Amino acid sequence: MPEALRIVFCWSDISGYMAACWKALAAHPEVDLRIYAFGNNDETNFNPELTKGLDILWVDRSPDQKKLEEEVCEYAPDVIVLCGWFVPAYRKLPSSNKLKLTKFVLAMDTPWWGTLRQQLGRFALRGFIQKMDAVLTSGERSYQYARRLRAKNIYKFQYGVDVDRLSLNLKARRQKPWPKRFLYVGRYAPEKGIPLLMEAYREYRNQSEDPWELQACGKGLLEHLVKGDGVTNHGFVQPDEMDKTWQSSGCLILPSTFDPWPLIVVEACAAGLPVIVTHESGSQVEVVKTFWNGLVIPANDEKSLMEALLWIEKHHDRLPEMGKLALTQARPFAADAWADKLSDLIATL
Repeated sequence: MPEALRIVFCWSDISGYMAACWKALAAHPEVDLRIYAFGNNDETNFNPELTKGLDILWVDRSPDQKKLEEEVCEYAPDVIVLCGWFVPAYRKLPSSNKLKLTKFVLAMDTPWWGTLRQQLGRFALRGFIQKMDAVLTSGERSYQYARRLRAKNIYKFQYGVDVDRLSLNLKARRQKPWPKRFLYVGRYAPEKGIPLLMEAYREYRNQSEDPWELQACGKGLLEHLVKGDGVTNHGFVQPDEMDKTWQSSGCLILPSTFDPWPLIVVEACAAGLPVIVTHESGSQVEVVKTFWNGLVIPANDEKSLMEALLWIEKHHDRLPEMGKLALTQARPFAADAWADKLSDLIATL
């Protein structure tokens, strides 16, 4: 039997979707997986059970480069997957003389906006990008950035979600009348559009004769804004404890002003929910089609968001079918499919 491929992930924050992906990958008999990742931060507090069974080592947000290099080299990986280029200790690994035979894969979800900073970054990142044997992008927008960085071997499957488990929420929801309740899941941060969401929801309640409630799950600096008539703030909810919330909701809202590729949109679709999302949310390009399984609206537009809420309420009878279609949009991003693709890619490297 051939020796297992040793794969190292040098990652940032832990999430439910990446834990699902890593577990699917670790289940492959030809893979020996190790993960370096940050511990919890002020806006997340994931249950350690989320990563149970994985070989995971916690590092600081600014890891000691020499110590990290020594540990990684001792493990003798065949492939190292890096989460972008923003962690200096991770970014320096491809330049290590001890890792000359190791293949490097870059995972990036940064969208191409054509800003001056990105234009200049093409030159600043050239040496780093040339050391990559493959690049995983989250979707079309980050794919365009990778092309402009002149990366080689670009693929569109950076992330996956636990579609099989999440899809059970659609089945449970369809056993009863479709819930008349909106849902927000994410950090309570300015870039997530929290102030706009609360203003639009208040105006929606003034316009509606029978307004829906708004459930919110998250944590962050703007938590003090998540309140008011009809609003329930559940705080941060562990991924494996979200089922009740998924099942009691009728539509997800994510009014981000900047969001490279939010996985919550894919998870909501996998849970069979229609989605209201802005053009600034990168993942809507791949999984949300207006009037098919949700609505895509302009960012920073309170009126458009309020009208979207009213549209969902008015078309309540269409939501079960939209939820079913949302699930079909999410299936290509299943964690086991992600693991199969990555395993095949690494084998070719």
